[in-house]
Amino acid sequence: MMVALRLHRSREQKAAVNWFTGTAPQRFIWRAAQPDSPFVRKANPILWHYVGDTRDWLEQHTHLTGVGRVSIEIFKAALADASIRGASCVYDRKRGALTSLSHEAIGEILSRGNYAGDEQRTAMGQLAGKAIEALGPAPGDHVFFNGLVWTPVFEKIFIDLSKRGVSFSVLIHDIIPIERPDLVDAEYTASFEKWLVVAVNTANCIFVATNHVKDQIYRWALLAGVEIRGSILCVPFGQTALNRRSNPKQLERQNLLDKVEIGNFVLSVGTIDTRKNQTLLCEIWVRLIAKFGASEMPQLVLAGRDDIGVERLNEDVAALVRAGKICILDGLADGEIASLYASCLFTLFPSQSEGYGLPVAESLSFGRLCIASDLPVIRDHADGFPWYFPVGDLHAAEALIVRAIFQSEERHAA
Repeated sequence: MMVALRLHRSREQKAAVNWFTGTAPQRFIWRAAQPDSPFVRKANPILWHYVGDTRDWLEQHTHLTGVGRVSIEIFKAALADASIRGASCVYDRKRGALTSLSHEAIGEILSRGNYAGDEQRTAMGQLAGKAIEALGPAPGDHVFFNGLVWTPVFEKIFIDLSKRGVSFSVLIHDIIPIERPDLVDAEYTASFEKWLVVAVNTANCIFVATNHVKDQIYRWALLAGVEIRGSILCVPFGQTALNRRSNPKQLERQNLLDKVEIGNFVLSVGTIDTRKNQTLLCEIWVRLIAKFGASEMPQLVLAGRDDIGVERLNEDVAALVRAGKICILDGLADGEIASLYASCLFTLFPSQSEGYGLPVAESLSFGRLCIASDLPVIRDHADGFPWYFPVGDLHAAEALIVRAIFQSEERHAA
């Protein structure tokens, strides 16, 4: 099982922050469904990994983000573990049931986003010689759901599995639609809550990445009068591929030098939307450039899909985008993101609500200071390493950014 490490702050450790050691958390999740676990009821069950959401996403996109990246890393670890009698499944709408995937189809999923490493290629070769002869999950088997599965179709799937005697577990990343309904529309909040009721009523186990989300689910269930059938287990995330693939020279090979001021930029990673709140950063950059001048300010790089249209926020922001002082990069691969982490001055994470906050952990793993919203889920895994500001507080965030830009010794010591 993975062990969480609370690191002591020191100069020697700051460039090698690594929150976890030992066996990967994804392996622990799969082993929770082994025969000695109370919610599996037969010897030698097949452990099914639901990958339908990953397959569907990669049919439309070149790479995974957020939840999808977590899903693929768990899936890859399961493939590489020879002790697991595993299989993969998707939802077949024609049959109205979960259906197994061939090893060829699994290989196609991994190859679309270039997610197949040496361990997975070896595992794929082994799978070719010992394919599991099963159409889909059967009574006594276990199914693990960990991706984008909070839609009405999964309510039906969960209820059906429960009735058939197929145990299953769900990784719930957050309950933001319930905790922060102001960030989503009312219809989505109602739909998500209905799904969550079914999930906790029928799942044999719920996994979460932070104790804060675990507490949120228990509190919601108590106030809503909802029964939680199984256990809620916290399995913190670890660090995997990003730091191994990082290489600042990738910026040169991938023609990002024309856009990014190498050695003089601040990075914020994540989908650009209302919840992630990059608008706050754009407003701060407008204010600071007006105060200090463009030549004294580093570039702000926003790496993520632009869902709000940054250039349309106002003319001041649009002018900075045109001038290159605010740079928007969409569709970057993991290696490119890693190169940006390795090359930036520091990072920013102004989100209003999170289930974990992966960019904070990634920033720290590269030895980069992160200035972040003071959210309990971030403190749960990042402790006191980031510089925190109250959620949405422009002036407090601005003061920390100024300090990080102009007090480089403090930034390097953080």
